Amino acid sequence: MSKTLPQPKPARQKRSEETLARILKGTMEALKEKDLDEIGVDDIARAAGLTTGSIYSRFKGKEELLGFLLHSVQEKQLIELQSLLDERQWAGKGLEARIDWLVDQTRASALAYPGVVRALFGRQMKTEAACDPEVVRRSNESVDLICAWLITCADEMTVPNREGAVRTTVCVLASSVHLAMLYPGAYPGVHDEAAVLHLRQMALAYLKSG
Repeated sequence: MSKTLPQPKPARQKRSEETLARILKGTMEALKEKDLDEIGVDDIARAAGLTTGSIYSRFKGKEELLGFLLHSVQEKQLIELQSLLDERQWAGKGLEARIDWLVDQTRASALAYPGVVRALFGRQMKTEAACDPEVVRRSNESVDLICAWLITCADEMTVPNREGAVRTTVCVLASSVHLAMLYPGAYPGVHDEAAVLHLRQMALAYLKSG
């Protein structure tokens, strides 16, 4: 059975909406310092400057709150991508510049909010994520946007089956760069920044192979 998007209790007034925003911001702040499994509702309340009661009045517990937050982060990322990848901003910029930007953005997000990205990464690796229509929809739409943006440079690609190759490259880059930045030892004997550099070079070389 498909899971539905976790929902907080409805905000009845502006003050309640502001409190919800503070809860979500506080959760993001708490995840800067600790991972998903290490934080509790009290950590979130402290970071938000609220009482734990304020959180429990809107969410049943930490898992429901974190599920709502991660869905919100995905939705925000999707909206930002639509703006950032507007082709009018990329006119004249080729495949190498776009791969560089994509890798830099992935790396930057891992460094800015490691706990949030690890939570997203871990959530998407779980079996139940494949049964959540909202997770699947947002993931597909984000990858679709990036792929369409890269396919604009198809004349620079010589790899067979360009659409499949681009989609695979986008997915591999996202997971591999996050692994390098967030999980020390993911690439034994290779420093995280060196691994990111090699991943960048590999992605470009692959799309130009054939």
